[in-house]
Amino acid sequence: MSTAELRYHRYSFFEYRTLGTSLFMDPAFSRYRRGAWVGSGVVDRCDIVAVTSGDFDHYCDAIDVLLGHDPQLVASVDICRAIWEHIERKYGTRHLNKHHFIGLEDQESANNGRLRLTGYRVEPWRLQQLWLDFLRRPEDITRLGATLRRTPQHADGLAFVIEMAGRRIAHLGCALHPKTNWSDIRTIASGGVDLVVCSANADYVEELVRGVSILAPSQLVLYKGRMAIEGRIGVQRASLGEFEEAVRDRYPGVEVTVLSPGSARPL
Repeated sequence: MSTAELRYHRYSFFEYRTLGTSLFMDPAFSRYRRGAWVGSGVVDRCDIVAVTSGDFDHYCDAIDVLLGHDPQLVASVDICRAIWEHIERKYGTRHLNKHHFIGLEDQESANNGRLRLTGYRVEPWRLQQLWLDFLRRPEDITRLGATLRRTPQHADGLAFVIEMAGRRIAHLGCALHPKTNWSDIRTIASGGVDLVVCSANADYVEELVRGVSILAPSQLVLYKGRMAIEGRIGVQRASLGEFEEAVRDRYPGVEVTVLSPGSARPL
């Protein structure tokens, strides 16, 4: 029986659990409405929160998690600095513990004894690349701009290799798209990967297939992290089924799992 679980909540928010330790990856409890990230909901407890990029749908609710339960934060140095400065400016130093901020450079690791996180430099598919699509809803533009200004949207991005329950899991987030630096993906692959967790971004089916080719995992978990945002602005993109079919056709030996919000699978 597996002692570890992967749960997909919504947007790009995943939860990893093993031996009583919980890791939140890109937590998102709020709702995306009218060009803004609003209405924070209940924030659950976790031991570690990791952030892959500075875009608001990956970053904003990590601050609420830190304020609510004081877990360790693992992210790029830029993102750790931005969150520290935001909390210090808005809430004061009483909410800050420098030992809980772990800023990683490329290929540096954090380890709590039950799982190990290694950060790898990647260029995430940034929300600003959807800017032209937002012109379909001009009433959202002002609030979107205000939301983007509150976040370190140009901060360095990280993918994470998570070592837990005897497996190496590459959590890529939104790292596969036309501007991907493929040498970064080859660096991740050099240590071997058992399972890849990756967002199916826009229409970038070929980029996903290329990433699978380089990483050569035995298992792939797919989700659409920005489906709700694309739906809000009325953009039609490739479906999850199209991404899944492309991988199965070219790499039939890879076990593909598609996760919808609220679903989970053992690790």
